[in-house]
Parts: sequence; C-alpha cells; structure tokens
Amino acid sequence: MSIRSFPKLLKGALASALIAAELMAPTADDTQIVYPVNESYPINERTRECLFKGVNHYFSAFRDDCFFIYGRMVGDNYRVPMFYQIFNFTGCIIMAELDKLENIPLSSFMSLRANFKFCEYKYSLMVYGNKNLRRISLRKDMEIKKEEVFIRANENFRREQVTNAPFDVDVGSPHDCTIKMALKRKDCTALVGDLKYPSDEDMREAWKRISKVYGTITIDDISDENLNILRNLTVDGWQPRVVRILNNHKLKNIAAVLDMKVMGPKPHFWFSNNPSICHSINVRKEIEAKVETKLQWNDNCSKSRLS
Repeated sequence: MSIRSFPKLLKGALASALIAAELMAPTADDTQIVYPVNESYPINERTRECLFKGVNHYFSAFRDDCFFIYGRMVGDNYRVPMFYQIFNFTGCIIMAELDKLENIPLSSFMSLRANFKFCEYKYSLMVYGNKNLRRISLRKDMEIKKEEVFIRANENFRREQVTNAPFDVDVGSPHDCTIKMALKRKDCTALVGDLKYPSDEDMREAWKRISKVYGTITIDDISDENLNILRNLTVDGWQPRVVRILNNHKLKNIAAVLDMKVMGPKPHFWFSNNPSICHSINVRKEIEAKVETKLQWNDNCSKSRLS
C-alpha cells in the first residue's frame, strides 16, 4: 500500500466502520449484540472486518484487506511483529514470553478493546515475560482503556519506553516475575501468568516468596493434602475461574482458600473431582460462602481432619 493511497484508504475504512457500527447495534429485543463476523461468517468483505484467532505471523496471509479485526492474536518470536493495516481490534492481543521480541508497533490502531466474546481475557493488550522488549508504540488518540492494558514482568523495560500512550501506563514492579524468572532470582514477590501449583522443591521455594499473582492458578492432581502454600496469597485474575482445583485425590484440607484474596472475572473458584476434601460443618459453610458454590465433601475422613 502506497503512502499516497493511505488517506483515501483510511476514509473508506472509516465509512466501513460506520456500517459496522450499524451491524453491531442491539437486536430488536435489545438483549443481544449482533457482530458483523463470527465463526461461521469470518469475513465481511463489505465492511472489511474479519475474525482472526491465531499467531500474529500468519495474519498477513489471512486477509490483505482486513482493517477491523475481532478475535485473539498471539505473538510469535520475532523481533518486530507486523500488524499491517489494522485500524480497530476487538478482543485481545497477547505478547508473552517471547525472547526475541523487541518492539510492539501499535501506532496504526485507532482502537483496541477487550471483549469476552472474542477473547477469554479481561485485557485488550497483554505484554509480559519479554526479556528483550525495548519499545511499545501506541498513539495519543487511540481508543483504549487504561484498565484493559496489562504490561508486567518484562525485564529491563521501563514506563518511558511506552510511547504516545493516551494515559500513564503501568508497567509493573521490578519484582514482578514469570515463574521462569522466579526460579533464577530471589527478589520476586509477584508472579505473572497462567500458573500451575508448585510441584517440586525449587518451585515451592520460589512460591514462598510470593505475595501476589497476576493471572490464574491451576491445582491439578497434586500430591499435597493441603493448600497451605497459597495461604494469604492475593490473586488478581485475568479470566473467569481464577483458581482451578481439579482431579486431586489426595487433597483433604482446603481451608487455605479462606485466607486468599481473589479478584477478577467471576467465578473466582472452580472445583471438579476432588473426592477427599473434608472439613467440619462450620468450616464447610465458610468455604462454600467464600467460593460461592456447593462442594462435594468426603464424610469418611478422620476427626483429625475435621478442622
């Protein structure tokens, strides 16, 4: 696309956006939004809108004339990802744990908005765990919400390396880490990512230093009888089912959840197939009130477990 043709193209794209707005208006019963694209109809040639869920590198081959994107785009390990002629993006863009990534150029975007219909995360932009990241380029007039931007745990990255942002961008603390970083360092106090319950001694030692998690925690088929390592932990969840407890046949004591602070999209907790958990009636009621669901309890455990 030539520079001379860009204004004309942009004008046409804006006209298409107006058409798209009409298509996205509520239906007659005013209870459901109709989007211009979906899984069955991924390309709207009239409005130049497309549904795309995949890796950034493949987007250029997906459709040359897609200016308005709905979906979920994940970064791959290139120094500079290409966003081509994207003007509006609805859903999420995820650039996570990419060792080669240096620059994220988003200055062509007129808007970037989160939407649970197209992406499971509450953020529109997620950037974490990129040790060589040097720059994120936005634009002053971009429509983007501060609370939908997540940038943390990018070693050596500073706030001033986010250019032309329409607001002050929070890039986190030097003590925010991915689990990979936390296994190498002793100063990590927060973990970032979709995390698994610590399964070996090195991970346990790293978790003992952690007071906060950004992301999710999955506790699946663990050998522990309790969850005490999670006691007093704050979890800022970025998608529903923030803490997932499933398939744990040895787990008996889950009282630690009472001392956890969990926030984010609900439900905060999700339980499945934990046949051995047991507590006294009063503690059961406390736990069920905290997790906002009824649980299956084992009534055959010893009295020493009923606490």
